[in-house]
Amino acid sequence: HTEVVKEPANKFTLLNETVEQNICHGASVGKIDINLTGGTVDPTTGMYHYSWTGEGVDPSAEDQQNLKAGEEYYVKATDANGCTWEKTYLMTNPDELTIALTTKDLTCNIATDGFSADGLVEAVVTGGVTPYTYEWTKSSTLIPTVVNQITDLEEGDYEVKVTDALGCSITAQTHVSQ
Repeated sequence: HTEVVKEPANKFTLLNETVEQNICHGASVGKIDINLTGGTVDPTTGMYHYSWTGEGVDPSAEDQQNLKAGEEYYVKATDANGCTWEKTYLMTNPDELTIALTTKDLTCNIATDGFSADGLVEAVVTGGVTPYTYEWTKSSTLIPTVVNQITDLEEGDYEVKVTDALGCSITAQTHVSQ
């Protein structure tokens, strides 16, 4: 006796997919939404069987979320007749946003020498997506400038928050001494 299983006329295949990549380095907000068509759904569940591998997946879910940048994810879907569809997805990992601060301390002691404040801090930023915006503060007080360098500084603690065009940000601190 030979049993013949016929695959339905509709091929078991991907109908559409939506992949949302991580926009910031090291993030875990990627998403994969797949919609399959054809084949034969499981008569009990009315669904196909999904098997995902990769960091942080829900192994049997149709769709995935909170996927980590730089990781690979594999899905194998099986219909009620044992026919399969499979695909590998890569969550991109954008260049890391980095910042290096150059600090120039005051030349002279303002209190004793009577000179004006001449400290300087410059932020050199790499990675991410240009243009960058800069938000400088001194001891939590906002400094009204949007450029990568602040000048004529007094002694104190300074902080800059740099945000790239995609909204990824990084913060760095330094101290200007007399």
